[in-house]
Amino acid sequence: MARQLLLFIYNTLLLLFFPLLILHYLKGRFLLKKYTKPLKNRLGFHETPLNKTKKRILIHAVSVGETVAAQPLTREIQAKFPDHEILFSNVTETGHKRARDLISADYFTFFPLDYVHCVRRYLRRAQPDLVVILETEIWPNFLQECHNQKIPVVFVNARISKKSFQRYKKFSWGLRTLLSPCLFCVQSETDSTRVRELGATNLVVCNNLKYDQLLLNLENKLLREELGSYFSEFPQPIVFFGSTHVKETNLCLQLISQWIQAEVKATFVVAPRHLNHMPRYISRARELGISFSLKSEGPRKIGNVSSLLFLDTYGELALSYEWSQIVFIGGSLELVGGHSILEPALFAKPILYGPHMHNNEDVCAEFEMKGASLKLQSEEELKQRVEYLLESEEMRNSLGKNALSCIQSKTGASKVIVNAILKEFGNL
Repeated sequence: MARQLLLFIYNTLLLLFFPLLILHYLKGRFLLKKYTKPLKNRLGFHETPLNKTKKRILIHAVSVGETVAAQPLTREIQAKFPDHEILFSNVTETGHKRARDLISADYFTFFPLDYVHCVRRYLRRAQPDLVVILETEIWPNFLQECHNQKIPVVFVNARISKKSFQRYKKFSWGLRTLLSPCLFCVQSETDSTRVRELGATNLVVCNNLKYDQLLLNLENKLLREELGSYFSEFPQPIVFFGSTHVKETNLCLQLISQWIQAEVKATFVVAPRHLNHMPRYISRARELGISFSLKSEGPRKIGNVSSLLFLDTYGELALSYEWSQIVFIGGSLELVGGHSILEPALFAKPILYGPHMHNNEDVCAEFEMKGASLKLQSEEELKQRVEYLLESEEMRNSLGKNALSCIQSKTGASKVIVNAILKEFGNL
């Protein structure tokens, strides 16, 4: 009864918001040029063959970050289920594009909007024998239809931030029967406790898939060589501001302007999270009188002076960290929740971030406890810490060494997850 009431309220709200959803799509398609794919892709229409000759596993990753994390898991699933077809779905277009570049799936689709008819249409065509969902994307109608059709659902790399937990907890009375049939492979004991409170009963702690994915980064020797050749032209040390959001990017540009005026010897690299805002960042840099270059323009000879580079290319940030001496992680001075600190840690880099890292709270807590990262409370503290680390190679080396040690011995989540699937569902 509780589940039915939750679904009734949920579907009523979805119906009421449908006109706004259409307007949002039209704005994104024709005004912002954010969406290029037709709306039918979100309504459950896709080109997966109806008459399948093999069993199928659907792997869903909402956007770019989840798609990248899914890479080692997809490899492991293909190794253990070689006779199964792999369907890979995304919500965002950037995630969909990245999936086609990274994932060796048989079919690529867009995940349907969570309207009952869209979900049924999607599943009727996809016909998955198992659904694997990256992180904790809880779509009530999709879960309900999977349960109705007896399709097993596994949440992998599952995590719930404190903020999300408080939000979901308000609906735990209805979520319980939706979540209890699912297998949850969570990142930490904290996530396990929270998901269990929401109603899940079948849980396995597997660590973070990103530890496995980090090792795959090192396999891309060609890109590493290209980036090494590019960054070797810049004067050392290099200070990275990775995945910064709008407010943060402007703050970083203001700081960089001050450092350049003070003749601080460094190269500053700003890698905005959303590249559609690049025109405003370029305009702001010009207002501040900062000489800059764009990575998308290709190689450029840089003199032995302080300078700014905008890393305005996709898929290069994680490996670019190898050439940094100091890294600041974006999404942390704003109420975004912070982005991953693992990529720079793999290269033993000192890591800084602001106070808002709740999306990675367990990882950050461990790093801070082991002296592997520094949490900052303000823009002014960021300025002070960067200047201190530029002067102290010993402190940079200490932080970096501790960060790398936190990464080591934490790989293997992919194997644990697939073994849990095999144990729970056999050979499907």
